[in-house]
Amino acid sequence: MDDARPSPETLVPAAAATFTAIVEGIGDDQLDAATPCADYDVAALVGHLLHWGPSLVGAGRKEVVPPPEGDEVPAEGSWRAGLEAHVAALTAAWSAPGAWEGTTRMGGPMEMPAATVGGIVLAELVVHGWDLARATGQQPSWPDPLLEVAHAELSAMAEVGRRMGAFGPEVAVAEDAPVLDRLLGVAGRDPAWTP
Repeated sequence: MDDARPSPETLVPAAAATFTAIVEGIGDDQLDAATPCADYDVAALVGHLLHWGPSLVGAGRKEVVPPPEGDEVPAEGSWRAGLEAHVAALTAAWSAPGAWEGTTRMGGPMEMPAATVGGIVLAELVVHGWDLARATGQQPSWPDPLLEVAHAELSAMAEVGRRMGAFGPEVAVAEDAPVLDRLLGVAGRDPAWTP
């Protein structure tokens, strides 16, 4: 990364701070709210994040942690603490020296550059944070330099992600749109989505 970009070790903690604020703003009565991620309501999206969480934390530590079978919707009352603990573990793993260097795995046998996996973690926090915020009437913001990195990382892996079913079709967004909108478009989100 060049000098104009934030240090890799600062990216996940900065994204996680906004994500945690979003989680704190979700009411227990909003768990069945629709999200911009068409396959998930709020509870199911929380389940998805918790499902993949240990693998992404393990990747930051250069440990292989296979995901469990199936996404489970967390029990009522426990989801917030579980999600906050997950984000704290992600922050610790991906802010450690060397986390973004070398190669690592996301719970499976395929080795990937650690910087690519770190980019996935960053994009997950921003895009799914936006999903949760939009579903629950919140207006989050992230620093533009962080969003520029997330946009570049997501753009680099978007086609592979689409072939694997991780992203929907790209949504056309103006080239001069705010970087968050362009990032969301690459992730298959309509920045104008409302519940």
